[in-house]
Amino acid sequence: MFIKYHGVNLMLKVLVIAPTMYFSDRGCHIRIYEESKALRDMGHELTLLTYHSGRDIGEIDTLRIWKTPWYGKLVAGPSFHFLYMDTMLFLRSLMVLKRHRFDMIHAHLHEGAFIASKLQDMCGGNIPYVFDAQGSLSGEMQAHGFVQKGSLSHRFWESLEHRINRRAPYIITSSGDLMQKMAGTARRKRIRCIADGVDINRFIPREDHPENGNKLIRLRGKLGIPKGRKVVIYLGGMDRYKGVYKLLESAKHVLKGSEDRKVHFLLMGYPGQEAAREKAERMGIGDHVTVLGRIGYFQAHKYLALGDVAAAPKLLGWGEANGKVLNYMGCGLPVVAFDHSINREMLGDHGIYARIGDADDLGDKILGILTDSDKGKRIGSALRNKAIADHTWSKAARSISEVYDLLLNKK
Repeated sequence: MFIKYHGVNLMLKVLVIAPTMYFSDRGCHIRIYEESKALRDMGHELTLLTYHSGRDIGEIDTLRIWKTPWYGKLVAGPSFHFLYMDTMLFLRSLMVLKRHRFDMIHAHLHEGAFIASKLQDMCGGNIPYVFDAQGSLSGEMQAHGFVQKGSLSHRFWESLEHRINRRAPYIITSSGDLMQKMAGTARRKRIRCIADGVDINRFIPREDHPENGNKLIRLRGKLGIPKGRKVVIYLGGMDRYKGVYKLLESAKHVLKGSEDRKVHFLLMGYPGQEAAREKAERMGIGDHVTVLGRIGYFQAHKYLALGDVAAAPKLLGWGEANGKVLNYMGCGLPVVAFDHSINREMLGDHGIYARIGDADDLGDKILGILTDSDKGKRIGSALRNKAIADHTWSKAARSISEVYDLLLNKK
């Protein structure tokens, strides 16, 4: 698909601004990577500008700001260092725009949208930009303890966030919940939900997995998962607000309710994995819980193939998506999740929902699926079909191209 501009088919040159330590195997970066790859596969030419740290993964032409060797953390969350790094990202973007012609700017996160608005001013308003929102700027600061709710600094960042929303020519969000939250501070009819997707050719059911059989058995052994145990799997951040501690509490409930205790919990992700591992030991369930650290995105499907049930214990946030659920769906896993709107957007009628924040109810729902494997298979198959029908990255890229089309023709 090509954009039609005044009746002419165009392959667009798009400058992607990503103010983050790209690439480091987490949800924000996966969205940036998969969207960019899908847009490129449609024929668009993309150049990605990002911070100095992170892993080069090829495929998309990537430029970086100048190195700051004193700071190279890859974990999520705000930092004062980002203030001068965003300034460098703005200057680097301005240099690139002066040397090359671009039709569109695709700006990720609020910081990227702020930079894009300043670039638009410097370029006389000739380059439209799309703001790709994945959460709340002030909300993330609050979640990470960077500011206190209601404080002067919180009100400042919240006010700046609203100004960025109002200024954006068009906003796309990663969830319908975020779209509703941003609607009051965005341009009317200039906001649209284009949800995360899943690579359905990578994330596939265990029975279709090319490494099914001996390789998966060896991987189970390497991870120390005893034979005969069913596996409850989690892949994501280990921060408290991600709900991992609720999942550990539910694991204790499951083990108490299981007669033979042939259940194992495999938790993967970062940061916070050490604290989660220590908590499991203090709870006395360490022999039934394996807590791994960071798992590379391009290896994640192998580990998900070990699961019989997937858990999505994320608590209510600021509208940010829950991309791990889509990867579970691609793998044909039944998904037990807390009952909030973001999970229902993705899972629909095929989700297994527990009361928000209720660890015992989460455990009961997990135990119910573990004891009825036929039901689990039916639900997993239905979720796989739903992922194929509704949540591919190619479908997301077509929707993004429609937004590009609207902005270019408006210009």
